[in-house]
Amino acid sequence: MKKVILAISFVVLSMLTMVACNDDNDTPIIKPEPTPENPDNGGTDNGTAADNGISTTIPSGLGSVYNSKNFNRYTKVTTPNGGAVHIVAQDKLTDEQIIRCRSILQHYLTDYKGSVYGSDKSAVANKMAENKAILCLLNGQDDGKNPIGNQVTGQPLWGIGQDSWIKELTAENSLSQEYLASVVDVYYGLWGAFTESATNGMWGFYVGKTREDMKTDDPMGYELMNNKFFPPYLTYNAQISANLNGNFSLKFDASKPYTHHSRYLKDVTLLGKNNNSVTVNEMDNNITGNSGRNTVIFSGKSSEYTVKTDNGVTTVTDKESNRDGKNTLSKIEKLQFTDKTVSL
Repeated sequence: MKKVILAISFVVLSMLTMVACNDDNDTPIIKPEPTPENPDNGGTDNGTAADNGISTTIPSGLGSVYNSKNFNRYTKVTTPNGGAVHIVAQDKLTDEQIIRCRSILQHYLTDYKGSVYGSDKSAVANKMAENKAILCLLNGQDDGKNPIGNQVTGQPLWGIGQDSWIKELTAENSLSQEYLASVVDVYYGLWGAFTESATNGMWGFYVGKTREDMKTDDPMGYELMNNKFFPPYLTYNAQISANLNGNFSLKFDASKPYTHHSRYLKDVTLLGKNNNSVTVNEMDNNITGNSGRNTVIFSGKSSEYTVKTDNGVTTVTDKESNRDGKNTLSKIEKLQFTDKTVSL
């Protein structure tokens, strides 16, 4: 059997392993969940009973290790050829972590029209399905203590070994994979809030800390991301934690470390029942409120925007370019401009 190796970065979860193992529908779909305190986690309750796409039944035929004794939840990313990249998780993973992981994988496999190599990613997704790829989400860290770790015949995709790490990666011929993971993580802002180094990311191992750093510190890495395969923003709809009680900003704010990452989001859904607000960024955002009373915050005066509401969906378009973009809003009760607040 072939191994399928994927650089699932984004500092997700404890230990991820991609292996090949068996079979199972049309392009990727799904949603993750950043929060102000931690842009890589989230909540579940948005006042609805929406299906999150996670099953407690592990499909038969994945292989003897992939059963209900070792894993308690299953989901998948469907591929254009009718196949699937399977995802199985152990019991200490939250549903939100599973959804986020699925969404990141989906983001990687979503077509980026107009890019050099990513306009049609179907061949990549289809080959993963044909190779019977399974993404295993294991409890704990990549420390060899998980009893299932040596039974899933794949490669751990995350784990820092400090001084011995480079030797370990060299021995397993995965230095290039970890370098690419560093490039992707920094490009999407995940190391901007790292406090242990003022200049480096990836626990200090990678020369760049922010996307701007990459342009000068690692221009080759930056060019790998620049319109080649991935978009400059995150393509999934991010579910914002039900624990949020205040503001979630999509606009970069140096006083809010999580915005190093959230600035690259464009679509969000508020979970829970709290009365929250969302500050927009310069992209065309899709924002969905929760069951509380929600406000969307803009950068300019009300006269500088066009506002239209149709069938409960409000579209707010900034007349000034490169500022607040076009925002499509659902379940939002108020629009806050610099001169006044408008109720919908």
